[in-house]
Amino acid sequence: MTEPEPQRRLHYIHRLGPRARERLAGLFVLTAILLLALAVIGRAHTAHLFEKRVHYQAVLRNAQGLGPDSRVRVAGIEVGQVSDFRIDEQNRIYLQFYVYKRYQPMLRRDSWGSLSRTALIGDAFLDIHAGSPEYPILKEGDWIPIVEPMTPDQLMEKAKPVVEDLQKTIHRVASLLDRIDPDTVASGSRDLAAVLSDLRAASAEIRAGRGAIGRAVYDRRLADDLSRSMAGLASSMEQLDQRLTQLGPVLEEVRGASAQTRQLAGQMNEAMRVVNTELQQLPEIVSRMQLLLADTERTLQAIQRIWPLSDAVQPDSGELLIEPGQGE
Repeated sequence: MTEPEPQRRLHYIHRLGPRARERLAGLFVLTAILLLALAVIGRAHTAHLFEKRVHYQAVLRNAQGLGPDSRVRVAGIEVGQVSDFRIDEQNRIYLQFYVYKRYQPMLRRDSWGSLSRTALIGDAFLDIHAGSPEYPILKEGDWIPIVEPMTPDQLMEKAKPVVEDLQKTIHRVASLLDRIDPDTVASGSRDLAAVLSDLRAASAEIRAGRGAIGRAVYDRRLADDLSRSMAGLASSMEQLDQRLTQLGPVLEEVRGASAQTRQLAGQMNEAMRVVNTELQQLPEIVSRMQLLLADTERTLQAIQRIWPLSDAVQPDSGELLIEPGQGE
């Protein structure tokens, strides 16, 4: 008689019920997800663990949510973190932060920083503007100036006068609207409608070619007559210009003759003064000569008033050849 074969022992997993096996599989999946998340977080925190760092300093009046481990960005690139704060007796905040060594060439002598947020209510970070290549690179421990934005309270203080002025303006507009009489507005609307109706009728008359304006706009014959008149006027102006060009030399000669006449009159006046002093004993002859010279002067003035001399000769200054009472 043969001995029965020993019964094999089943693995414990086969002794579990379906729900227990499902829970065990879910536990393994959750454990794998948790390990993956921890690996990602650890990678993010240890990505620069062994990378060299360059430390810098800055001073603030209001950190505005900036704290240790806040990000430092240059030109939108995350290059470091805030490492420490220190507050002095004047309540100034001394900020210490570091930048990874490979990003140090982006910080130059003209670099400056500002406080920003990832969103309207997001985390605060230090945003540093990259410097110009012609300036030297900032060294370990150098100071970087920080431009601090206005806080919400400061913005409200700035906006408060504007809001007050807006409220006053609204009250004034409301008071003006209260003073407007609806009947007056209705009457004005009716008058405006009547004016618009008259304008439409006038436009229709013009488009139909009736009236002086309609004929001027739409009458072809009137337009042709106007064109011919303008062409004739242009021709007349051209002829007048030619005549004036031809009269140019003549006017120049007249100006020269007039200048010579005035010079001759001045010489005669001077000569008469000499004769007047020498002939003081002949008052009658001198008086007649004065009258003769006065007539000559008036004649010259009359000649100068005749066209075309009147356009070419300057008006007389009113000086007489012999001043009255010179020979007395």
